[in-house]
Amino acid sequence: MPLPVSQNNNIRKSAKELVYDSLRDWIIDGTLVPGEKLVDSSIAAYFNVSRTPVREAILALANQKLVDVLPGKFTIVSYFDMKSIYSLYTAVSFLHGDALTAAFPKIDTEIIDRLTSINQRYLDTRGAMTFHDIYSIDMEFHRVFFETADNMYMDKFKEELDIHALRIENRFFKSGANRQKSYEGHQRIIECLTKKDLQGAVEAMKENFMYTVREIADSGSHLPVQGAGERAAAQVNGFVN
Repeated sequence: MPLPVSQNNNIRKSAKELVYDSLRDWIIDGTLVPGEKLVDSSIAAYFNVSRTPVREAILALANQKLVDVLPGKFTIVSYFDMKSIYSLYTAVSFLHGDALTAAFPKIDTEIIDRLTSINQRYLDTRGAMTFHDIYSIDMEFHRVFFETADNMYMDKFKEELDIHALRIENRFFKSGANRQKSYEGHQRIIECLTKKDLQGAVEAMKENFMYTVREIADSGSHLPVQGAGERAAAQVNGFVN
């Protein structure tokens, strides 16, 4: 289980929060890959804590479907599967479409100029950018609609979905072609908003997310997608204690 060489301790966090936040971030950014076995004793030693906060953190991750736990057997980082990816992005696309709809009456020239500036920055600097830079700008673009909609319940749902979507985007945005597609998708949204075309903007917003699903389906090698048969094999090939 490859853990980072060092970690920054935050004394304001409880042991459970520190372990949870770290494991979650490592799962999201790919430090811990799908299928990676999590050993609570090793994690406890790494953070210099008892096993109790580690187990509490793992339970919280399991509740978020980020890890799979077979009590008394093993804990592994959850695999992707096409059904869950499709379900996730369907939910994400509808939520973002609803946020755009809620924000639409407030979208003026100033907001459109802001969206255009963000997307232009995305295009101008993409060649030298890391994934985190790319994703930060993409998030900044979409966050405009949630800020404008000003609905705390939408914000809460977005935070939950972002955790899972970020795992996918981490790999998706490593392709230069996919980055270009995302930029073009943003441009279509902006063009529709400029024309006051709400329906077109919502459709462009949903397409901006669902394109990811089609790319994954067309090229499964980009993501470690595991089916039920492979999951059973994983139990035999070293994941069972």
